[in-house]
Amino acid sequence: MGNSLNTSRVHDALTPIQQIPTADAAKYILRPFKDKGMEYSIGMTKVETLTKNYDTLDATKIINAFRRGQATSINTLEFLTAVAMLSKGSTSECFQALFDVLDARDEKTITTDELVILIVCVFRALRVAYQDDTGAPAIGDLDEEYCEGEVEKWFPAADGFKKSVSCDEIKEQLPEIFAKEGIDLTVQEICERFKVDCKIVVEDTIVLGESMQKEQEQQGTSSTGEHKEDAEEINIDDLPIAECVPMMNFTSPTAIAECVPMMNFTAPTAPTSTDAEALAEAKQLLDLGVLSQDEFDEMRNAYISKVKSRLSSKN
Repeated sequence: MGNSLNTSRVHDALTPIQQIPTADAAKYILRPFKDKGMEYSIGMTKVETLTKNYDTLDATKIINAFRRGQATSINTLEFLTAVAMLSKGSTSECFQALFDVLDARDEKTITTDELVILIVCVFRALRVAYQDDTGAPAIGDLDEEYCEGEVEKWFPAADGFKKSVSCDEIKEQLPEIFAKEGIDLTVQEICERFKVDCKIVVEDTIVLGESMQKEQEQQGTSSTGEHKEDAEEINIDDLPIAECVPMMNFTSPTAIAECVPMMNFTAPTAPTSTDAEALAEAKQLLDLGVLSQDEFDEMRNAYISKVKSRLSSKN
């Protein structure tokens, strides 16, 4: 899911998870939860234990993101669900990782009651991951009675006994989600399937996969980060400062491998279109958590100084 769910609006406490391959997230974060016999409510120490292999994950930020009120602990399943969903893998890989968390006895099945819990945790995790500019959830509340009814329709109880179901059996009941394997899955589609309100605009929810390639084509950028020959070149020298500065907020879809060298960006005496591109790429790295805010601010301030200096020299 992390390969297709929106990445530009995810809570900053969870952004680093998007760079963790699903297999690694399962091995180093999800599995230790079961191996260590942790409770379904954990505090700072155990969050630090689960995230110790990743310096980019801040236990304090995670606690603050998931806790309710002034509580000092969080719901473990909600956090682990976010890890599974936002990790770097296909929809099926991420769902399997999440399924395994609920499969406490490693029997390759979970009960229908546990399936309801899984779905509830999915939407609670989404409410933490996706928030509006005020910090309020951009995802509505799941109607848990509706959820229970759907699960009952999928897997009717036999003679009063709850069924145990496999991961594949669950996927068969959700063709709207799993039949699209390899195609971008949006948060809206998940919400729509369970009749949950979603305030995230559609164009913001598709980021990677085929849609990233389409966006690159529209921006005149190839998958390697090179601009097409027929792309219109923007010359910053021809623009007044009022038009130059907003370009610092432009997010270019340049490949990460091409962006990393830009962290050592040293601009020439006068600002050029290359400077603007480097700054745009740095903004993308900042959003992905690869570049620190201090590093980005240093680049931005240097760029602004050069623009001002050039304008002053012309006056």
